[in-house]
Amino acid sequence: MVHSKSRFIKLYLNSARLMTGASLILLSYSSTVSAGAKQALPNEVRLAQAQAQAQAQTQLTVDQLPISRLSNSAKLEYGDRISSTLNVSSIRHQGRRFAIYQFEGEAEQSIRINLVGGLASDRTPGQLQTGSLLINPVVVLLNPAGEIIAQQPEQTDVANALVRMNLPTTGTYNILVTSATVGAGGRYTLTLQKLEPGQ
Repeated sequence: MVHSKSRFIKLYLNSARLMTGASLILLSYSSTVSAGAKQALPNEVRLAQAQAQAQAQTQLTVDQLPISRLSNSAKLEYGDRISSTLNVSSIRHQGRRFAIYQFEGEAEQSIRINLVGGLASDRTPGQLQTGSLLINPVVVLLNPAGEIIAQQPEQTDVANALVRMNLPTTGTYNILVTSATVGAGGRYTLTLQKLEPGQ
């Protein structure tokens, strides 16, 4: 009987050790999962930072524009509506394609520039080189000193870019048409309007 009790106690102790070991393994697994969950947060932060950086890149700086090619610009008059294409023969600068238009402006004149292209979702594979709509269109307005005074849109995946403002000074202004997507081309329509008071 004593021998049976001794075996029972040994069995009980061994079971307790197994249970304790299992608990330690579970605790260890739980802490590993928790550590993994904590590591996901920096990844989410990096993803958000990358998205913010991509959005910030849609705002071009002067050095990303073909300033030295402004003399190649086409004349634009108020009321003009230009339908054209960014393609392999367009002005190239840092991988982007550009079209440049020039107009004469007077101080305090109210104007509206509208650039219409198309969404990336409007384009089917293979259409980029066959006259599809310009994806992620961007319009940049330079003052007579060659400084950026307006740029639209502020985000990607939009179908048009609209600038409406009062011109700061009298002189020759340049409108640059491009895409936020490096290397993209396609069809677009550009209009320049002189707005009367109240419009």
